Parts: sequence; structure tokens; C-alpha cells
Amino acid sequence: MRMNAEMERYILAGCAAVLFGAICEVSFAGNAPKLKSDQPAPEILATTTDGQPVTLESLHGKPVVLEFGSITEPVFRLRVPAVEKLAGKYGDKVEFVIVYQRESHAADTDQALEVNTPDFAISRPMSEDERTALAVQAAKRLEIKNEKLLVDAWNDTSTLRYGGYPNMTFVIDDKGNLQAAYPWMDVNKVKAAVDLLLAGKDLTADLRGSVEPAKPATMDYTNTAMDMTGLKGPQAIGMVVDHMKLSDDQKAVIYPALAQFLADARNFREQQGLVVKGAGAGAVAPTTQKVVTPEETQAGIQKLRESANALKEACRKVLSDKDAKTIIDTLDQGPGHRLFAD
Repeated sequence: MRMNAEMERYILAGCAAVLFGAICEVSFAGNAPKLKSDQPAPEILATTTDGQPVTLESLHGKPVVLEFGSITEPVFRLRVPAVEKLAGKYGDKVEFVIVYQRESHAADTDQALEVNTPDFAISRPMSEDERTALAVQAAKRLEIKNEKLLVDAWNDTSTLRYGGYPNMTFVIDDKGNLQAAYPWMDVNKVKAAVDLLLAGKDLTADLRGSVEPAKPATMDYTNTAMDMTGLKGPQAIGMVVDHMKLSDDQKAVIYPALAQFLADARNFREQQGLVVKGAGAGAVAPTTQKVVTPEETQAGIQKLRESANALKEACRKVLSDKDAKTIIDTLDQGPGHRLFAD
């Protein structure tokens, strides 16, 4: 079977909502600093789109959600609607700030993604003014209205001070101290963290963000499906597969298995109430949901296991040992990042 262009584009577009694996992140991040929770957040060096400098210190007095992103980053783009909705809900009680950073997947670099073509196939800006113009374009195209849009310094000072990843998100309390750090925007966790801060309560450990680096482990399908809400685990496979530039014959074998796995993962998340059925990536789950029986949960896990194993077998069938191992390792582990020091 040969995959038609429309189906191929559909699958790749769906994969845009998921985390790109460690391949490109390593080159983007460099030597990330170790940040400390409950300590002052590093100051940013950024300006508004009309050139006015803005500091975090000037925002003290209310919680701040600090998110980094660029228009060529699929994860950032596809979470904008959910973040905009959340920012609108809190109004002037919480400051939502976007720092527009260097392009994570510019079209004229090795990190370019096919999934950005044609709508977001954008080359690197060559000056601060061009970066600012892209930030303005992003605000217009993505309809960013409830968040304060800033532009990082041309030497990426703010980005590098916070870790260097393409869609880092931090929650800062009203005194300017770091309270939570996520390598990627996690709308559910951000909401929970902000609610606790507004209530004058301490954040629970699970909301502060991961401090454990990635490490090989046997696949836990229950936790993996749950973790997809936080942009971890096998969703990375979609972008890893895209990055491999597969032949048409390889795609004809890999893509159907990939599509089935992502569909089963999505169905499991909906079953468990982790996303609103039919909503876009990053949607906030409803506060009330139907009770799922242990038998239903086990059936969903088994379905995930079967489709994951089918995807592994498809990889072994048509890919080199090296490429198959890359995908299988991503499926079994998923990337992790250490933003907060122990």
C-alpha cells in the first residue's frame, strides 16, 4: 500500500501537537543552567514589540506564567488557544508572559520540520528587528491577545538563563520566586499551580516540575498515557519519524501503525478524563467526569500495548537497526529534562 499525500500530511499535522524528541533539543539547549525552586527567578532581558524594556521585577505583586516560544515551534503554536483561554480566565490576577525566542525549527536550518510546510516554513531572522517582526506576525496569526508578548534579546540572554529549550514554561510567585518549571507548556499543571498560589498555598511536589533526567525504563503504558497531558512519552515519536525523511515505501508501513498508536493514546486520554473529547491539544479536562472502571482502564492499556508493539514491529520490518532503535527507545522512554536542580 502506498500512502497518498493527503493522508501523509494529515498524520504529520496531527504529530505537530506532540513533543519533538531529544534530537533537536540537544542542539538548541546547550549547557542548561540549574535553577532552584523557591529562589528568585532569573531576570529577563526582553522588550515589548515596540521596543520598551520589561523586567520581571516590574511584574512583582502577582503570579507570573513565563512561557518561551517561536512561530516555528509546533508545540507552542498548538497550545496557544488553551493558554489564551486560561489567561483570559484569570484576567489581571495573573500575568501571562511570552518571551519570543529564536526560531526552534527555522526552514533554513537542520532543525526544519516538514510539518511546518507550507504555512510555517519560515527562515531565521537576521536581526532583532526581524525577530520582532516575526513576534508580531505570530501574535496576529495565532490570535495572542490575553498574554504579554515580549521579544528576547538578540543574544538569547533570557532563553539561555532559563535553560534554552523551545517551549519552556515557568510559574513565578508574587514575590518573584520560581515555583514550577516545565520543559514544555503544560496547561493543566500551570492552572493547578496558579490556583494554589492565588489561594496562598504551597505547590505540591508533582506541580513543581520534573527534576529527574530521562533514563532507560520498561514501558509503563498507564503512566505514559497519563503523562501525555504533560507532553512526555511516546508522542515524541511522531516528530522523530518525520525527522528521519523516510521513503514512500517506508512511510506506507510506518504511518498507519503510527496513526493507530496515536489514536489509541488519544482515546485512552479521553477515557481517563485527561482531555476534553474533540478538543485541541492542551485542552483543560472537565472538573467532573464519568467514573472509569478498572476493567475499562485495563482494556485501554491493553489496546495501547498492542498498537505500540505493532508500531515497533513495523519499525523493525522496514527501518535500519539504528533508526528502528531510535523510535523504539523513544517509545519506551520519552525525553526528560532537568530544569530545577536537586
